[in-house]
Amino acid sequence: MTALDQFDPFAGRVASAMEEIAPSTRPAYLDDVLAQTAGTRQRPRWSFAGRWLPMNTALAGSRAARLPTRPLLVALLLLLLLAAAAALVFVGTRPRFPAPYGLADNGQIAYGSNGDIFVRDTLTAQPRLLIGGDGDQGGVLYSLDGRYVAYDNVTNGIDYVTVADRDGSNPRRILNVPFNGSAAWSPDSRSMALTTDRPQSTSPTAAGSTRALYIAAADGSGAGEITVDGVSPIDVVYNPVNDGTLLIRGLDKVGNVNVYLVDRDGRVVRRYGLPGHMLYGENYELSGLAFSPDGRTIAHNSVDDATGPVTFRTWLVDVDGSNHRILPLPANASSDYSQAWPIYSPDGKWIAMESWAGLPGGPAVNQIAIAPADGSAPAHGVGPTIPNQSLVKGWSPDGKTLLLGVRDKNEVYQIDPTTGLGKQLPWSGELPDWQRTIH
Repeated sequence: MTALDQFDPFAGRVASAMEEIAPSTRPAYLDDVLAQTAGTRQRPRWSFAGRWLPMNTALAGSRAARLPTRPLLVALLLLLLLAAAAALVFVGTRPRFPAPYGLADNGQIAYGSNGDIFVRDTLTAQPRLLIGGDGDQGGVLYSLDGRYVAYDNVTNGIDYVTVADRDGSNPRRILNVPFNGSAAWSPDSRSMALTTDRPQSTSPTAAGSTRALYIAAADGSGAGEITVDGVSPIDVVYNPVNDGTLLIRGLDKVGNVNVYLVDRDGRVVRRYGLPGHMLYGENYELSGLAFSPDGRTIAHNSVDDATGPVTFRTWLVDVDGSNHRILPLPANASSDYSQAWPIYSPDGKWIAMESWAGLPGGPAVNQIAIAPADGSAPAHGVGPTIPNQSLVKGWSPDGKTLLLGVRDKNEVYQIDPTTGLGKQLPWSGELPDWQRTIH
């Protein structure tokens, strides 16, 4: 009797009535049943479901036995938590890569020195060898996601573009054609666009081009030529919007230099028709192509033919070919002042240029100049002034540092673009390239 039975006299009366109607008796067939089953062995314990699954036999009756739901739910929850933890561990162990454009964290810096490539964790950290071996290695260019490093590999005076993993392992030649042109990483870091002289053993295109444009896979699986009808490509830059289009500077059939936006099949999407005067020839005409990180604006050099000394200026044009405008000069600029070879800061707010005052081939004072990318203010000089030297420069991924390289001296300077202060680093080599990363 349960505690509830004590408060249910009706249940007691029903039980008494049932006893009067059908008194308990021994079934007559019980002896026959016992006789038939006496010789049958009992099933082994392992064959009963209750041996393996938790069962509450007290619930057996008119309803089928049910498995308890709470232990199963707890077990399922534990399995889900374990799966989520495993997924987090897996994701946490996978390398993370930054977006190809915009601000990023500063990774390693790599540079060529004495025919080998070295890497430093910071500008003041100790160097370690990244890539060495036969020949001369240099001209480092990290992929935009920081996974790979491309470099010049020169043996017996012949340069072949080579790509290695970021730790220097797995080097592979990506183009089996000697290289002497321009190179650009694709936004997805899976390939490089390369311009170089056409091999003498290869027949010219229908346009009679002496230059060729290739797209080479970063894994070394092969390269294919892109033929732009009527254009001999000189320089190439990828469009940051990652639609497969390329910006090229090239010679047309009559020897004029122009800028073109072409698709991956070599079809001309846009011919910009920028003004030029060919005062210094094809190597300088409309040179220094640079895309803004958002892909909306193109910067380029132009040789000014105004009355007086010949100077270089930096111009901007919208990607659709409109709004061609010139970046203003400093207020105190002399008549022989030039600014050219623009590069955008990672956030797209600033343009850094090489500036100099002096006649070509004569005495000059060189310095890095920066200007607002929208052209709202004149450029101003930052860092040291270095007479009669060719300068190269590069932004750090976080946009807080400019690196200045002096080509002929292998000197490297660190410049704060905000204060304009610069200092020479206590080591020498080519201008380093800074790896984009995520910490």
